[in-house]
Amino acid sequence: MSLAQRLANLSPERRELLERLARPTRLTRAGRREEQASFEQERLWFLQQLEPEDSSYHLHLQLALPPELDRAAWDAAWRSLVARHETLRTRFVERDGVPFQVIEDADPAPMPVFDLSNETPAAQQEQAAHLAREQAETPFDLSRGPLFRAALLYLSSGAFQLLTIHHIVADGWSIDILMRDLNAAYEASLQGRPVPLAPLRVQFADFARWQRAQLSGAHLDELLAFWSGYLAGAPELALPTDRPPPPIATRRADVRARLLAAPQRDALYELARRAGATVFQVLLAAFAALLHRYTGQTDLVLGAPMANRAPEEAEDLIGFFLNTILLRVRLTSGQSFLQVLAATRESSVAAYSGQQLPFARLVEHLQPRRSLGHNPLYRATVQFFKSRHNTARTSALREEIGYQRAATNVDLALDLFESGEGLLSRFEFNCDVFDSPTVARLLDHWERMLAAILAAPDQPIGTLPLTSTADRALLATWVGQAQTPRAGWTFKNFGERTALTTPQARLSYAELDRRCGQLATLLRVRGAAAERIVAIRLADNLDTAVAILAAWRAEAAFVYLDPELPAQRAAAILAEAAPVTVLDDAPWWRDTLADAEVMPARPIPPQRLAALIYTSGSTGVPKGVLIEHGALANQVQWLRTALDLRLTDVVLQKYSFSFDAALSELLCGLAAGAEIVLVRNQGRDADELVHLIQSQGVTLLDVFPSLLAVLLDHEGFAACTTLRRILVGGEALPAVLAARLAQALPTVQVINAYGPTEATITATAAHLARDATPPAVPPIGRPIAGNSAYVLDGAMQLVPPGLPGELYLGGAGLARGYMHDAALTARRFVPNPFGPGRLYASGDRARHRADGQLEYLGRADQQIKLRGYRIEPGEIETALLRHPSVRAAAATLQRCPATSDAQAGLLQWRLEQLSPSEADFLYRFETDQDQIRSQTMWRNTPQFQLYLNFQQPGFAPTPQPAQHNWLLQRTLDETVADLTAIDAIARQCVAGSTRPEMEGRWETSAAAWSARELLIEGQQVMQEWERPLMQALAGAAATSGGHVAEIGFGMGISATLLQECGVRSHTIVECHPEVLARLDQWRAQRPGAAITVVPGRWQDWIFEPGSFDGVLFDTYPTSEEEYSTDVAGSPTFAAAFFPAAQRMLRPGGVFTYYSNEIDSLSRRHQRLLLEHFSSFSVTLVRGLRPPPDCQYWWADSMAVVKAMK
Repeated sequence: MSLAQRLANLSPERRELLERLARPTRLTRAGRREEQASFEQERLWFLQQLEPEDSSYHLHLQLALPPELDRAAWDAAWRSLVARHETLRTRFVERDGVPFQVIEDADPAPMPVFDLSNETPAAQQEQAAHLAREQAETPFDLSRGPLFRAALLYLSSGAFQLLTIHHIVADGWSIDILMRDLNAAYEASLQGRPVPLAPLRVQFADFARWQRAQLSGAHLDELLAFWSGYLAGAPELALPTDRPPPPIATRRADVRARLLAAPQRDALYELARRAGATVFQVLLAAFAALLHRYTGQTDLVLGAPMANRAPEEAEDLIGFFLNTILLRVRLTSGQSFLQVLAATRESSVAAYSGQQLPFARLVEHLQPRRSLGHNPLYRATVQFFKSRHNTARTSALREEIGYQRAATNVDLALDLFESGEGLLSRFEFNCDVFDSPTVARLLDHWERMLAAILAAPDQPIGTLPLTSTADRALLATWVGQAQTPRAGWTFKNFGERTALTTPQARLSYAELDRRCGQLATLLRVRGAAAERIVAIRLADNLDTAVAILAAWRAEAAFVYLDPELPAQRAAAILAEAAPVTVLDDAPWWRDTLADAEVMPARPIPPQRLAALIYTSGSTGVPKGVLIEHGALANQVQWLRTALDLRLTDVVLQKYSFSFDAALSELLCGLAAGAEIVLVRNQGRDADELVHLIQSQGVTLLDVFPSLLAVLLDHEGFAACTTLRRILVGGEALPAVLAARLAQALPTVQVINAYGPTEATITATAAHLARDATPPAVPPIGRPIAGNSAYVLDGAMQLVPPGLPGELYLGGAGLARGYMHDAALTARRFVPNPFGPGRLYASGDRARHRADGQLEYLGRADQQIKLRGYRIEPGEIETALLRHPSVRAAAATLQRCPATSDAQAGLLQWRLEQLSPSEADFLYRFETDQDQIRSQTMWRNTPQFQLYLNFQQPGFAPTPQPAQHNWLLQRTLDETVADLTAIDAIARQCVAGSTRPEMEGRWETSAAAWSARELLIEGQQVMQEWERPLMQALAGAAATSGGHVAEIGFGMGISATLLQECGVRSHTIVECHPEVLARLDQWRAQRPGAAITVVPGRWQDWIFEPGSFDGVLFDTYPTSEEEYSTDVAGSPTFAAAFFPAAQRMLRPGGVFTYYSNEIDSLSRRHQRLLLEHFSSFSVTLVRGLRPPPDCQYWWADSMAVVKAMK
């Protein structure tokens, strides 16, 4: 389809807009010496104010000059160039926070000359590289011109021009103009004639004035409306990087390039012609298809720099005209490339119609989440242009000088240069997040993608072959060797050695053998036999362990029913499993066990059924997974080898036996003759776990990451030095946890394990290095012995290293399938296309790293992992939909910050739009994941309904004497009908003591300094006893890990805790003189952290709206007068800051502060909060221990408020 046909097919509205935008008004000359900066200049100026030492926006050139260079003529040419182009003598000044261009007179300083030609070759290269680096990387002061640096360099090999220009006054197009005009002026000077260039009709300042006049009123509104609609709902590009960005971006870049031969380039042009597209649109669609294969995303947004010189008068100017537009591509794996190209063509034509809108203006309008580490709206760019430079000579020149500057402001940039030799593909990448081998593989895949497109443009992009022969050979060594189990697990009697230990009992291996044999005899009488099931419903772990081993000795399998399981779920499992008997606390077996005959242990065939374990089901019905003895035996054998298990080991068994990992805890220790320490209450008590590890000398621990986080917060865990191995699994292991563990217990070997129940506990595992700097994403390793693991695409093809795909598991660990569900078994356990046997489709996304280890990327569906358990949100949604008033339901995982103080309890409530019947339904509704019966209260008010979920009784205790007057004052502020909870307490109150007066001003307190944290010893706020409160505040503010502002007085513990949360940047507004004096010492302990300090009070701080992801408010009045106004006269001390916090936050940002327990229940407080924020939650932190002389009587029970913009 021709361009004319495509234009004819546009809607009348879009065609009218395109025609209007394509006919910009003409530029006129004003000749002013000052003019407001253009939109794009304003953006660069603002970035320079934030990072004045940044040199990533410098354009650096190294030009070879003729040997016979006439210095006088060359200097004259430069003077002519500076006189011709005002941007080369422009600087920027600030007027009321707005940057203005100031044009100076044409009086350039003499060009410095460096003659190194008489030095040795080595000295020449070293000194030349130093000069080039110094010129390229020395920051410019934008308030002082000129904003370019030029120097002549003489080497024995010739003369060179070094040139560095700030991007704020030039772009890539400008460099061509500069070289053209400079050469013309030089030739004219040599010949003694006038420069043969027509005078410029306008200057860049005229363009800036014209741009601002054009982009106003209805025209600006149309452009903003177009881009808002074009980008609505667009996600951020999730590039699979080698590591997350550092707290402070270095913007170091490197380049990998390759030439596509001329015949292939011509074939791309022919494909574009046949499809009615431009060659850039073909390349854009191909790049989008490759990124789709890398990310799995079906909606991509890429940046595309445009020349933006629509008025013809701007074509001959040096200046920063460059504008970036956003190109959005929607695609799926099942679409052919031609279909993707058609969608790309339509989307890009639409984007071109809005290219006049400066990118900076678009960012200002959309207010996306900001980051100094990357662009706010795109992570990758693509450009296509004809190369105007001799790249071969440029490369030789850089080798001679020995310096090559590379800096980038995006993670990945694809620059495509067309030349007579073919098409040069050049990937520039951010070294902060990518390694060179990764981008080299990306370049390989880019070439293969183009070749596959040319060979079969009508083939689905998800099946285009990207895997090379070398890739396949490499993957064959990584997938593992699947084996068929040859034997089942067999109990081995180690005599009088201790087998099982609880606080109440201890069993030797001989005693365990005898009890298992006796119970097996009783189970056989009850019908236990091969392929039959025994149900076990016992609370005691020791009894449960004996029962499992007895069921196996009786040749049966077992299914475990947790006694806390809801009755409805237990009944459903019993109905499906149809056990021959239920082993519970009934007396039939306990009373006769001692007299029963001992059944001897016998070998168990590997194909015999061992266990029925239920996992969550997406249809609302749990799935029963059938596990055979051979799979268990393979798991135990791997554990013995990988963990180096010995007779002297002590293994902690804490999981419920409804969780498959409980079997690995039990069996690996028994197989090695080790001692198994059984924990009551499924290991939910961190104090008990730490005590048992220390008192019993535990050497092996199996934990899921969320439990590991609790243990690491426990003050006694670092003293658990008997531990040799820690196996982590059940959930994705965050890098920060791995680092904390390495720091707390540096001698412990950590194994990061992965495996669904369908692959029998562990399918792959990685032994993590024993250091405190693990990789950004700890790998899940390689397949364990006897297993295999494949990363495949939608066509069951091998995915090349680095690309994501679905993880398929095979080998000895595979389960038999699902009970009574042959259809689901057939869908999930599929024939292995690469050899004999089956593969289990895990539904997990993964990729192979360069070293062959697997990296877990998350779920391909909505399944979540919580405390090691698989949860299908669909199961919860199905249960909710049973209520007759529920039309639709959605379930998701919400993580809440926890306190490290075991004495500080946590309570939460939320404001909801609930009717009384809905609240009553939630009160009665139970799930497998919520074993705690909550006390729920609801009530109606004219404005909204309040649903309170109390996880502890005694939420509102009897007030202390000092609380009486305060409580009465607050009660009088509200109506009795709107304060049911507080009114119940108010009726108990009598007149009491008043609040003590402050003695002196707080900021003059004579307190001692603690260097460990920003802590003022002797001051009553910000002390160690408040750590649980500060931790809850820091966790709320750092929810997104983004940019956090902390407004405080005597900031201390919370500042340190925010740094531990790993925020991207941390701005502290502080007025306390002692803290300010010591801040450098505190900051020096955190090298690399992006910490900014704003001295003074928050009322005097000027900030950029929408620039923060989290705001923590913890300041307090510094005088009695301020106290009377901001505290006594307000529903909460933070009320005056609400409007400022709302402006500071981006949409979705978090504002947090603390309150006392009584004020947090105040309806007036809550109404005021909802005037500024969309929602909020409150967490109570109890059990704080303030010093006896603390003036704040409410301090033992505080509330943390978390409000969302």
